[in-house]
Formats: sequence, C-alpha cells, structure tokens
Amino acid sequence: MQWVEITTGLVDRDAHDQWIKRMDVELRGSDLDESPFAYKRIESVLEAHAGTIKILHTLKPIGVCMADSRNYDPYKD
Repeated sequence: MQWVEITTGLVDRDAHDQWIKRMDVELRGSDLDESPFAYKRIESVLEAHAGTIKILHTLKPIGVCMADSRNYDPYKD
C-alpha cells in the first residue's frame, strides 16, 4: 500500500467529472465536497484491515442523490 500526502486540500473538478463518467455513476445534487476524491478509496481502507475482516460482498454504486444548496435538508449538519 502506498500513502499519498494531499497538500492543497482541493479536488480537481475535471478529474472529478472524468472519474464519474468513467465509472458510469450518476451524481445528483452534490458538489466537490462529496466527490469520490474527497474520501479514501475503499480498497485502501479494506487493505489496511487485511487479516481482521472477511469481505462477503462488494457493491458498486450506481447513483448518489443528495440535497444541494437549492434544497432544504433538515438532516444536514
């Protein structure tokens, strides 16, 4: 496993849009704060726990729906 240090704290919109298209994921009502690039890759997280867990299923997201700034979200932090 190779660790990468992020120094800018910014998510590149073009890279984000290309990844979403390549992975065939439909993203609605979200922005870069919910980008897949804002989170650790699940493969890296699972690898860090190797030997302590047993993976039974692997799911592939087909869509993400979130309230954006135009919608009222009573559950938003």
